[in-house]
Amino acid sequence: MARAQRLAAGYRYGVHTQRALRAQYNEVAASTVDDILAGYNGTIFAYGQTGAGKSWSMMGPDLQMRGMEGFDHSLGGIIPRSTEDIFEKIQRTEGSEFTVQVSYLEVYRETVKDLLDPTKTNLSVREGKGHNFYVEGLTEEYVTDAEDVLDALKRGDENRAVAATKMNAVSSRSHSVFMMKVNQRKLDDGSTKSGQLNLVDLAGSEKIQSAHLPWPPSCLLGLDI
Repeated sequence: MARAQRLAAGYRYGVHTQRALRAQYNEVAASTVDDILAGYNGTIFAYGQTGAGKSWSMMGPDLQMRGMEGFDHSLGGIIPRSTEDIFEKIQRTEGSEFTVQVSYLEVYRETVKDLLDPTKTNLSVREGKGHNFYVEGLTEEYVTDAEDVLDALKRGDENRAVAATKMNAVSSRSHSVFMMKVNQRKLDDGSTKSGQLNLVDLAGSEKIQSAHLPWPPSCLLGLDI
């Protein structure tokens, strides 16, 4: 059963330096990644005004602007740092075998689209056993290292809906959810557990002041849900 726990309030970082990005990850995401490997589900999401730095916080300035070619890992955001952290900890874990799967979806104008297979559009959200919700037909790809994950992320990002706004030349017009599921099995007794990390980048709002939200214009939240 997933553990429901509010992990953090809002965090705001105005300068995307190596130090700020590392501090952002340590404060918002690091403990959630530990919980994923302990068999819980966790969600990290960015919300804020268009141009406030949500995608930069989640992706990192270097990955968002330049892509994988020449990517400087020290300028990675929440997603690449979470990915690298998970695989580093898997490598240090003895006595267990792991499989990791990733999925990537977009919610745009109330339609769910598979970003890893853009031919799959208008997907349905279903309720499974134990009141667990899932997206029917969503692609799940097995990955073996952080580079595989970032490659899937790059392919998915090329299929996202973006548009120019008054506040940002290339603004995300959709919500996106990048999911990483970690399955593990102990070799001595065969026991299993799994945890899923959901990384959410919400579409920007140009009317943030009228939304009456209890968070600053740009914030990151970490939740074990």
